Amino acid sequence: MKADSEIHKPFSREELARLWQHTDDLGAKVALILCYTGLRPTELTLIKTADVDLAARYMKGGIKTKAGKNRLIPIAEKIFPLVEGFYMPANKYLLTVNGAPLSNVQNLRTRIWDKSPLLTNHLPHDGRHTCATLMDDADIPLKIKQLILGHSAHDITGRVYTHKTLAQLIEAINRI
Repeated sequence: MKADSEIHKPFSREELARLWQHTDDLGAKVALILCYTGLRPTELTLIKTADVDLAARYMKGGIKTKAGKNRLIPIAEKIFPLVEGFYMPANKYLLTVNGAPLSNVQNLRTRIWDKSPLLTNHLPHDGRHTCATLMDDADIPLKIKQLILGHSAHDITGRVYTHKTLAQLIEAINRI
């Protein structure tokens, strides 16, 4: 069995450019949101509309780990129109198809991902790998990468004494 790092591969710059050329495709929109937020696919399906603050440019969400739960996820300028397009105050969840929430990664795959011809060579979790890779390529400081991805800092300095603002997270995500 392959390790997660072998199963998943980031979208290339060329593939990202192709997604940007096809933002009329629902799968491309979702993939771009995953690539520029670092959200796990299930985390995206569970983002509640009430936890999206378009004015302040962040979403609140996350699962899995203490560092990952209820974190602030900055909305990059690039994907703001995509997130705004999904935002419907009457819906409980941000990501819905025909008014129905997706609620899990399997529904995301069958109702959106697998229907897009642009995503045949990727899995939904590849967006998270893409975000981490893009942040690394842009020399984003480790602490900011950890906060955006919801990873815990193992050093006492980073975990306890280093603080970052939402503005710093947004500035960093806009660099990718």
